[in-house]
Amino acid sequence: MIRRRMVGNQDGYRKKTEVVTIFVDNIPESMDAQGLFHLFRKFGVVKDAFIPGKRRRVLGSRFGFVRYDCEVASEMAILKADGL
Repeated sequence: MIRRRMVGNQDGYRKKTEVVTIFVDNIPESMDAQGLFHLFRKFGVVKDAFIPGKRRRVLGSRFGFVRYDCEVASEMAILKADGL
C-alpha cells in the first residue's frame, strides 16, 4: 500500500520546491532503509528513505516513508511499485 502526502508551508500553500512523501506498507523484515532507498531510486531521485522501529498496531506490519522532490517521480513510484 502506498500513499502520498505533499508538504507545503504553514499557510497551506504549496512551495515551489515541494517534497512528496510516499507511505510504504508491508516492508519485509530483510529490508532496511538503504534497501528501500535503492528500490525506489529507479523511479527518480530519492531525497530520503526512513523505516521507523515501530510497527502498525493492527497488522503488525513494517512500514516506511520515501521522499521525492519531484511529483512526477513520486507518481511513477506509486504506479510501478504498488504491489511489489
